[in-house]
Amino acid sequence: MIDSPATPRLGIELAAIEKWRQEKAQALEKSLVSLAGEEQELRERLAALQRSIESNAERQRTLQREQASLSGQVLERSRKALLDALLADRALVEARSAALQELRELAVVELKKRLDEPEVASAIEEYEKFREVEPVLGSLPPSYRQVVMDHHEALKARLEPLFELGRGPRAPLDLEPAHVMLAASLEATGGRATAFALFLPIDHQVYRGWADRPEDLAAQFAYRVVAGVSQALEQLGASDAPVVYQDFSGCISIQVWLDDHDLDADASGTIGDALCKALAGAPELGMARLGVEVAWVDPEIIGPEEEGEQERGAAAFADADSEDDKRLKPVQIVLRRGGSDHW
Repeated sequence: MIDSPATPRLGIELAAIEKWRQEKAQALEKSLVSLAGEEQELRERLAALQRSIESNAERQRTLQREQASLSGQVLERSRKALLDALLADRALVEARSAALQELRELAVVELKKRLDEPEVASAIEEYEKFREVEPVLGSLPPSYRQVVMDHHEALKARLEPLFELGRGPRAPLDLEPAHVMLAASLEATGGRATAFALFLPIDHQVYRGWADRPEDLAAQFAYRVVAGVSQALEQLGASDAPVVYQDFSGCISIQVWLDDHDLDADASGTIGDALCKALAGAPELGMARLGVEVAWVDPEIIGPEEEGEQERGAAAFADADSEDDKRLKPVQIVLRRGGSDHW
């Protein structure tokens, strides 16, 4: 009997190779599965990063838009701050004006009451008759003239409290001192002043209906400001500059066109000094315990706040149809030539 030959060496080698192949295939498959999982994870992370990039880009665009609108926001906030300050100061002026008017009306009531007293009425009649004899006092004998004068001075001293009532109250209001603002702005081109605007914390009705309202604190305040502006224009050599009074959210604005004049002095300094001088020592402001400050603001802040108002301002000037005028800033649109001064 012949024994089975041993397994050929080649077969053994091939079997080993097959085993290696299987093990290698399994290892590769495992690695591929792992890498595929890693790839999926990376893709998910990449997608998340892409979404983050897009979100970041959108946030950047939002911030860039906000950055681009920042100057507009500053302008809007500044305009609101100006308007709020004017309206708050206007309310303060009106409150103190009402308080002063109440004192004056009480003084009038007291004056009328005193005038109705028979002794006072008789004394006033005698005081007024002195005017009839005053022209001929020089022809009287000195001793007689002195008697008449002494009697008149005694009568005058007796009536002095009545005269004081007639002059109205002079004591300041029993209130804390406060300050109100005059907002001023100067438009300049090439270093030359071309337009000036001043905003008063005064109801525009003081200008519109001045003949039908009392000469109260608000009216006297406005008159002094107008006097200060007129004085400044005279000092600047622009006394004939067009002046227009406009309604700025219920307050008075005074607007002056200066581009037709070669100014003789520093415009803002001259205007500020003239306003301070016109208001310094004003008795009605002292009684109301009100101080006044001039606040200079950028011209862009003081443009008309609505389309209709801007058009009304422009219509006040008839001869401003050139292309140059159409390019003027808002503050200048209501300062075109041809206006008139109604005060």
